[in-house]
Amino acid sequence: MSRFLDNAQQILDTAELVDGSPVTILMREGRPMGLSMVNDWSLERMRAERGADEAYRVSRRHGKLVIEGRSATQACLVASQTPGQIARALLAGPVPAH
Repeated sequence: MSRFLDNAQQILDTAELVDGSPVTILMREGRPMGLSMVNDWSLERMRAERGADEAYRVSRRHGKLVIEGRSATQACLVASQTPGQIARALLAGPVPAH
């Protein structure tokens, strides 16, 4: 996995431990360089304006924790599932083959 995706996964793992407001994390050379509560800018604009190599937005949507990531050459969307979604998937069992 790339460092970019590793960073997105680490942010997701950490964000699952807290229940906070949406935040944008800016990174340069693999290290956090700042946090921003400004969320009305696109990630690309925020990344370029602040001179970051990578930008990640942490938010919650429909009960899911969502991480959007953007670098100069990559983009990702990583989301966690709610406990209810996981339970429904497990209880649904395997899908019969036709």
